[in-house]
Amino acid sequence: MTSVPHLTLDSSTLPPGSAFATCQSLVPYYRLGLGPGVTLETFQFSASAWLFDEMSLSRTRASAITISRTLEHIRADNTDNYSFYSLTSGSWVGDFGGRPLTVGAGQIVGFDLAKPFEAEASDHATLSLAVARTSLSKQFRDFPDLHGHVFEGVGAEMLLDHMSSLERWVGSMRESDIPTVGKATLGMVNAVLTTIPKRDQLDPGALVFQHEVRRYIENHLHDPELSPVLIGREMSVPRSTLFRSFKPLGGVAAYIQRRRLEIVRGLLLNPAETRSITDLALTFGFANQSHFAVAFKKAFGRSASEMRNLAADPLANEPVVEGTGVASAYREWRRRLVLR
Repeated sequence: MTSVPHLTLDSSTLPPGSAFATCQSLVPYYRLGLGPGVTLETFQFSASAWLFDEMSLSRTRASAITISRTLEHIRADNTDNYSFYSLTSGSWVGDFGGRPLTVGAGQIVGFDLAKPFEAEASDHATLSLAVARTSLSKQFRDFPDLHGHVFEGVGAEMLLDHMSSLERWVGSMRESDIPTVGKATLGMVNAVLTTIPKRDQLDPGALVFQHEVRRYIENHLHDPELSPVLIGREMSVPRSTLFRSFKPLGGVAAYIQRRRLEIVRGLLLNPAETRSITDLALTFGFANQSHFAVAFKKAFGRSASEMRNLAADPLANEPVVEGTGVASAYREWRRRLVLR
């Protein structure tokens, strides 16, 4: 068993109808609401978290919810650390201080808890890393605006790999490993933050347009006919406009394939996902297993089966803590991140 301080909670151990209130108590710095079709009786969640001195790593699974952080929350609790959320399943759509957000499985989005936001989440699973603001801010003279930023490219892949590696190895870590692990993680995060463009370099109109196209793509990733031509026709957008908007991402067609690969990668890293690799490839628009296998290996440097073997379920072997004690302990962890 790990020597890293950890907490685990599963709603299946709670009294009927109490899961949502318990989940809200875990994260009082957010305002939660039930998503479409979800009731107090049907809402479910599970959470496991580990404290690495200046940061915490969390694995959560939850039914569809709405989630927001208001100015009232910010003034009241002073919780202002940074968080990096990687979705292994599901999607979030929302607004982060005027920056429209669309993020799906396999992607990482940044949160600055000193700023407001609102989002709608489908049934989802996430792996998240919370880092004390002072641990990162001292590394930058002009700190990048990560709030609502969806990380792309090699930096995002490296950060996701590092977070997944932390989760895999935490079970065998000793307390003496924490400083080394923490230093390595901060180095990785700092490097990834240098890839964020300054907000004044971004065209607000272009961001809104790209957001709308991303939403369309996320909703149609299962469609094998999804293409720039189809998007242009359905959204009444000239192909040249699509090309200009997605040129920094390699073009629309490349973005579509990348999102399909990322969502399959996210599902393969989800221990609850039992569909075969071939089924997942066909479900998300690949013509055949051979095409998918080549594209996947090129994108991530390992085969889909190798990726699936990396999946870990930290909730499977950890003791489950019942009652409200875990919620108060987790809140204390987050308070410690603020006070450092």
